[in-house]
Amino acid sequence: SYQAVCFAHLSAIFTAAAYGFVRRWVSDWGLFFFIPALMGLGLAAVPAFYDWMALLAIFLLIGFGTGFKAPVAASILMANSPPDVRAAAAGLNFSCIFLGQFLCPIVRQLLSGPFGIHGAFIGVGATLMAAAIVIWAAGIGKEKPQAETS
Repeated sequence: SYQAVCFAHLSAIFTAAAYGFVRRWVSDWGLFFFIPALMGLGLAAVPAFYDWMALLAIFLLIGFGTGFKAPVAASILMANSPPDVRAAAAGLNFSCIFLGQFLCPIVRQLLSGPFGIHGAFIGVGATLMAAAIVIWAAGIGKEKPQAETS
């Protein structure tokens, strides 16, 4: 249902707004795992449910992952970019976000042809969950020890 899809955007709005609050307890790298995990789990689950309320819950879950995507990427990028290239890095960051939004319907259409719309959702969801597993297995997100100052 297209109305349920709107709730992904609504939850992304509130999730992005809560980013600063959540960062008190979880690092950017810690959140980095949850982005593909939540989005992948939700996307892979879409074909299994036809009930409007179940789809609403799934798209809320997808939105939680999506809402952290831009603030986490921007924060990590700015923290690791030298001051003289931060403006260019910020521009490229958002260009990549817009490119993803542009490519999304194209990729969905290309995948829907041979695999059907359900196969497209499952394939993209599984790919995102695999990315989350790689992030977790590689230890990305684990806090790095701070250098001692004495």
